[in-house]
Amino acid sequence: MIHLLSTLLCDVSILFISSSFTALTSAVHTVCSLLHPLRLSHSLVPVVPGGLLEMVQLPSLYIMGLHTSLRKKVFEDLGDVVELNLDDGRMTTPPSVSIPLLPPAMLEPVHRALARILNPNIEYRDLLFGAINTTTHSLLTHKSDELQDKEVRSVFLCLLVSLLGDYQQFVTVLRFHPSPSFTFNKEAYLHSHSSEDSHSLLHKIVDGIPFMDFVHSRSLPYRRCDHFDEVYYKTRHIYGYFGHEKNF
Repeated sequence: MIHLLSTLLCDVSILFISSSFTALTSAVHTVCSLLHPLRLSHSLVPVVPGGLLEMVQLPSLYIMGLHTSLRKKVFEDLGDVVELNLDDGRMTTPPSVSIPLLPPAMLEPVHRALARILNPNIEYRDLLFGAINTTTHSLLTHKSDELQDKEVRSVFLCLLVSLLGDYQQFVTVLRFHPSPSFTFNKEAYLHSHSSEDSHSLLHKIVDGIPFMDFVHSRSLPYRRCDHFDEVYYKTRHIYGYFGHEKNF
């Protein structure tokens, strides 16, 4: 999933394949929600109809779902399209597509945070005496789907904050009237991250449409703050750390 989100940030088309129509629909909507507040420029088609299979050969960016029974009816080579089989978890990346991986300093904390959410007992399994009372333990191990969904979203939100959070420092507002005008210093932004392991991934993300749309829509200094701004402020200014595993 983490590598899939990196792929989307780099403006690559994704084709989900599954024998379940429900799984296809859920997958398309899930990847979009996990990238909030970034808005993807991809065309979204949760389930491609059998009579419109030529859609998967479009040159434009897309996220589509294709039933397993229809996969053999389209070309084997779809060009620069990453295929993800939801039934067996296999992700196929064509040779023409190169997606840099997240650095271990960011990847490992995300893995640990997701493991704690999906398997709450993992932290207390080796303790001789329970660190929490029975009631609290029951609440942690029997979470509602809604609560678990929010926790997973928060992990990916913190990941985006750690990866892209300081973009505002490189935005210059040139004028407010008659219409706002601003510029983003991409070279300075990349240079500030040149010593980090995430530089190669950032270089591709910055050139992508989702990131530029994200910067343009949030460049004005007087706007309504959202969860992204709140997480960035807390990790950067209150707790005094940034890009640290405690963010997750």
